[in-house]
Amino acid sequence: ETQLLEDGEILSGEGHDLLGEAVETELAFSEDFMSAVEELGKKWKNLIKNWEKMYTLFNCGPPGKEEKKEKLDWYKQYKECGRAASNLRNGWPFFGLEADFGAKMKKAMEEGGDLVVQCWGGGSLPVLERVEGELKAYLKEFESAWEESFGRKMTLEEKKEKEEWYKMYRVLKKGRDSLRKWVRDGKQLVKKWEEEGLESCCVYSSDGRLTELCKEIGGDWKALIKEWIDEYQGRMKKDVSNDDKRGWKVWYESYAKSRAKSKEIENGIKSLEKLQKKTDKLLRKGGGRADILKAKTAWKSHIKKWENQFMVENGVKARGEDKEMIEDWYVMYKELGEKLVAVEADILKASEGAELDGLGF
Repeated sequence: ETQLLEDGEILSGEGHDLLGEAVETELAFSEDFMSAVEELGKKWKNLIKNWEKMYTLFNCGPPGKEEKKEKLDWYKQYKECGRAASNLRNGWPFFGLEADFGAKMKKAMEEGGDLVVQCWGGGSLPVLERVEGELKAYLKEFESAWEESFGRKMTLEEKKEKEEWYKMYRVLKKGRDSLRKWVRDGKQLVKKWEEEGLESCCVYSSDGRLTELCKEIGGDWKALIKEWIDEYQGRMKKDVSNDDKRGWKVWYESYAKSRAKSKEIENGIKSLEKLQKKTDKLLRKGGGRADILKAKTAWKSHIKKWENQFMVENGVKARGEDKEMIEDWYVMYKELGEKLVAVEADILKASEGAELDGLGF
């Protein structure tokens, strides 16, 4: 027992001399140094083995957990030597890394590798954030362990030796930032559409700004979709498929909706412009009763729809000052009415004259 204790003290001293202080990387990764660490681990293993044999011999059974606690320092130093030797063989710092570091890093790299070759939709963000966050934490753990083991921070050249890790982190971080932006921008556009009431916006909207907003939001959706496609094609080196687009179904539906609304408004404006030109011609040059009545009825319909839309958007009926926004519509409707009365009077007069001629007067 006394000899074993003395041997333990000697091995602890050797361990302190070998690994107790920061070591130059050139020395640490040399074959001589790594072999020395491995040899120290073997000595600890043999010492523990001999102690367990002696304990079993004198106590008629192997040591249990409680007995092993008395030699806990031995077991810890044995494990530390084994881990240090394994880390050095991997090109890692010998101190400061959790025992499961290699397994954690391997899993994160595998998950990152799977993500990098996937199409990123809105649902990808939670997974991407998790893997990117884990990889960032593992890199920080590695750099801290390096500084603890070697007494200095990693150089750029040393980081290049782990370029696979750092490259994966950069790709995932860039993807995370892009996804966050896309999700945020998409939500803002949906919110803007809803807050401005663009779903019910039409050519009769009392706020002319809304029709321009439809076009503006449609353009923003188009730009957002293009940004996503450019990132996808740059990363994946192929075109976006219909299956890929399903990840951003809301985007495409919102873009189509804004385009359809803009088209609807544009067609409505063209229809109004066409009616206005026809009305101007009827008022200047005249026309048949049917044409005048048709134009007057059309303006009455447009005015009614505008008043209804005003009620929808503002919650109250349009008043005199409100109607000034379409004052020219009311004027044309009124003038067409007066024109119709005059034309009907002429028709009646001509009819009465024809009747009198038929009676021989």
